[in-house]
Amino acid sequence: MGDVLASLRTQRISVMALLWALSLAGTALAGEPTKPGGLERYLALLESKFTHERRLSAIELGRLGDTRAVPGLIEHLKNEDRLVQQACAEALGMLKDKRAVPALIEILKAKRVDILTKAIACRALGEIGDKSAVPALMEALKMTEPKGTAHIRINACLALAKLGAKEAIPSIRPLLQDRIRQVRLYAGQALTQLGDRSAVQSAIEQLKSADAKVRCDAVWTLGRLGDRSAGPHLIKSLQDDKDDEVRAESAKSLAMLGAKLAIPALVKALNDRSPLVRLNVVRALGIFGGKEAIRALRSALSDEDAEVRRQAYQAIRRLQREIGEKTMEE
Repeated sequence: MGDVLASLRTQRISVMALLWALSLAGTALAGEPTKPGGLERYLALLESKFTHERRLSAIELGRLGDTRAVPGLIEHLKNEDRLVQQACAEALGMLKDKRAVPALIEILKAKRVDILTKAIACRALGEIGDKSAVPALMEALKMTEPKGTAHIRINACLALAKLGAKEAIPSIRPLLQDRIRQVRLYAGQALTQLGDRSAVQSAIEQLKSADAKVRCDAVWTLGRLGDRSAGPHLIKSLQDDKDDEVRAESAKSLAMLGAKLAIPALVKALNDRSPLVRLNVVRALGIFGGKEAIRALRSALSDEDAEVRRQAYQAIRRLQREIGEKTMEE
């Protein structure tokens, strides 16, 4: 069983699928398909009466990279067991064979296929790279029922971005208003990757909201979209926003952007009234590094908050080692 778990951890199956798989594994596996074997062995195990053997053989067929496995995997996409379907979809994505596209599209259209299988099918279509899948993926963006379909919308966004499907931009934009935060983020990342700045512009506009939670979400999003043009707006939020959490998130997002123009504002923010803000500023300066950051961090060694002092001390030691300075103990 240990070998099987180790093998499963190496796969790019989603965490949820892995957990479901483990819950069904139960006892030690007879004839574990993760042991060395040829294509024929794994294809034969696709016909096993044991779900775990069918599932794991599908995974191994994807890892083998032999496209002769594609017809068998396509056939087993019709399997009634959702874990086998998921493994086959994942394997087909690994193999990147365009013959699998129609079958994966059928998975997206089917009414009785579970949510996670559809999400994995979206991801597989992105990996295969055939733009004939774009219309089906655009339809998948509209899936809001039943509960839990966020996984489908997220993976459809990622796949469309990977396909470079600029024609999908108008279909992705409405997801910037999705009720699920992660969907909004991945929609924004997809749009940014496709060359559309509407996600960045929308988040910048939300910084003006009277609702601190909306502003905090906007700051969080800007840090993760990776567009450095947001830097001056995040600096302004760090300096001027009245909400402690917004200022703290601004410091974190500036570090994520790698916006070194923010260092003077971060140094000034070491005097912020909120220990949470000061803590995130210390972490941000530790990420930027350099002698200027070390000088600023030394002032935080006398901060009234113990955690700020501890993080400043650790950051200084790490940065000193990186630039070859003697540490404080030497």
